Order: sequence, then C-alpha cells, then structure tokens
Amino acid sequence: MLSTLVFRHFNLSRALALSTSCDDINSCRTLVDIIWSRLSTIIAATWVSVHPNIPDPGQTRLVRVLRRLAMMFVAFLAPELVVYFAARQLSVARHFARRFHVSVTHGFFFSMGGFVSGEGHPITTIRQLQDPILGAAYISDIQHVQREDIMDKSKNDQVAKGIAFLQCLWFVLQILARAGQRLPISEIEVTTMAFAAVNLFSWILWWEKPLAVDRPISIGPPAPAAAPLLGSPPPTTRATVSPAIARLRRHYLLSETFFRGPVQGDYANYDPRQSTAVPEFWAAPASDSFPRSSAFAAMFVGNIFGAIHLAAWGAAFPSRAEQLLWRACAVFVAAYPAALAAIHGAMELLVHAHDAHAHVPFVVQVGGVGLYVLARVALTALAATTLRTMDPGWFEDVDWTKHIGHIL
Repeated sequence: MLSTLVFRHFNLSRALALSTSCDDINSCRTLVDIIWSRLSTIIAATWVSVHPNIPDPGQTRLVRVLRRLAMMFVAFLAPELVVYFAARQLSVARHFARRFHVSVTHGFFFSMGGFVSGEGHPITTIRQLQDPILGAAYISDIQHVQREDIMDKSKNDQVAKGIAFLQCLWFVLQILARAGQRLPISEIEVTTMAFAAVNLFSWILWWEKPLAVDRPISIGPPAPAAAPLLGSPPPTTRATVSPAIARLRRHYLLSETFFRGPVQGDYANYDPRQSTAVPEFWAAPASDSFPRSSAFAAMFVGNIFGAIHLAAWGAAFPSRAEQLLWRACAVFVAAYPAALAAIHGAMELLVHAHDAHAHVPFVVQVGGVGLYVLARVALTALAATTLRTMDPGWFEDVDWTKHIGHIL
C-alpha cells in the first residue's frame, strides 16, 4: 500500500518538480537535513534490530563492538540474510520451548550459545541434551533457570528501542506527508524506507531474544576428564596432507564461513563440544530440519525491499542510463526471491524431498545470490549518485499545519 502511494506520488509530482522552489527558509530543509535524517534512521533501525550470538569469552570489548558493527553492515547490505537468520533461530526457540516446557527466551538463549557446560563448551544441540551421562542434568538445569535471570543479562535498553522506533515512525510519517502534499521524494529516501521496513521484520522475529549478552550461563557438572568427546576420534599424530587436499579444505571452510553457514545455516565442521562459542549465524545443526517458512520469510522480505524501490519507477534521475539501471535492479531484487521460492517449491514437488535446495542448480543459487547482492549495492550507489543533480523540490519541507488543521 505504501509503495503504491509513493509510486502514484512520483508520477504526479514529476510535472510539479520543476516549478517547485524553496524561497522560505522556514519551510525548507537542507541537504544535511536530508542525509542526516536518512543515516540516523538506518543506524537506529539496524542497531536495535541486530541481536548477535554470545561471543567467545576470550574476545576483548573492542572486538565485540566490531563484531556487532560487522553484523550491522551485513544487515545494511543484505537485511534478508539477517531476517532468515532470525527466522531460523525463532523456529529453533519455539521447538525447544515446546519440547522442554520452557520459555521462548530459553530457546533463543539455547540457540545463541547461552548455556555452556562446566568446561565452557556451548550446549546448543539436541544431541547434547540426549547424552546418556550429562543430558538429563543439562535439561534439568536449563528448566531451573528463570527467564528473568536470562533477560537480566540482556542489554535490551527499552529507552534505546523506543528512540529508534520513534525515529523510524517519524521518518515514515514524513514520507507519507510528502506523498500526500505531492512533494518530490528523493531516491535515497526510498532506499531508507526499504531498509527500515526490512529491519522491522528481524526486530519482530527477535523480540524475545536477549540482546548483546556477553557471558553464558554454566549448567550441569563438568564432563569426566578421561571421557573422550562424543563423535571425536582418539588423539593421533598429524598426518601429512597433500597441497591439493589442503586447498580443497580451505575452499570448503571459506564456503562454510561466507556462504553455506550464513545463507544455508550449514556449519558441518562445527562441533560445540570442541568450541567455546557458536558461529556468528548459528541457529542449530543443519541436520535439524527448519520449517520452510524460515526461508520463505527471507524471500518475502526481499520482495518487499524490491517493491519499495519499484515505487520510484517514474522518478527523475541525472541520466537515462541511471534510471534504466535503477529499474532493472529493482525488478531483479523484487523478482529473484519469488522466482527462487517457486523453483524450490517445484523441485520439492518433483523430487519429493525436504532438502529440495540441494537439487536446485548451483548457478541459480550462487550465481543468483551474487547478482542479487550486486543489484542491492547498485541501488544503494544510485541513491547516493542522484544527489549530484538535486531536485529543487527536495528542499521544500512538509507543511504540517495542513495535516494538523485537517485532524482538528
């Protein structure tokens, strides 16, 4: 509905844009006002929407801040990825809460590496809770942890969330008011609207997840020192590995770190019983099936992001080439998630398998994601380059007396 309103506004305001001038300082805004309002909205939306997993105990405070900033950058570059991550963790949290009769917050804490053994290893898989020696003790200790004690570790500042919410609400009201008064809306404002809308989804999905927890809760007795870790081979001397095998391993680890882990939630090499923290985008082992709604939520958000950019179809650009590039990228961003969902659905019907994504051609998944990221970057860059030839109507501010008088 918002994108339709803005789309109609762009078509109606194009004829008025050239005649619009700002000759009264009291009814004008500066370029700094435009840019600062957009930046503050994006920063506020991403800062409160990003909920990272618990870091390694050995990380310094500076590393933890940089880690959160890095996830904010991911939320800025690919917010759908963060939405998919949040949806996966929410599905894990709900399943955990139902199975073990605890709160959803307990489930989030379990998924984010909040419970650790006496030796400091994350208890974050159902398999660990099924351990014949320690599993029952882990479950009992988790059930005895109060939700209030978990939230007490959270840096969930309600004041900061309230300020961020008001900032985003004020921005949306400004866009709606400009559309209502047929004032030109800049492309950078359209992009900001898209980011704010998408980050709202991750904010809602992570509503019950503790924010910025630095220290986990230790549960259960320490594992017997002499007992080998489940699934781990006995200690052996390191064998010599050929350069070709070493390269394959490096490529596999890079693929897991930058694609299969964040995008598919697949951390095949990760063993919590040999680690002191969970990966950045960890939700649960890949062997634990996620509801298809987790992936479709991210795809739906991608459609919304592209649809909002399509609202600027008739906007003025510095050149015809930039306008065509904007349209092409917006169409691809809006259409690719829906096309990918349709392909996955078709493959699931054809192969009758839950892991239908494994049968989708590699070029469609990896190549399409690569083009999708490039299109997203292009839209952001184009929104910035339009500032070199600014529409005079951008500087005319909203006349709020018209709206207030109408309400009264």
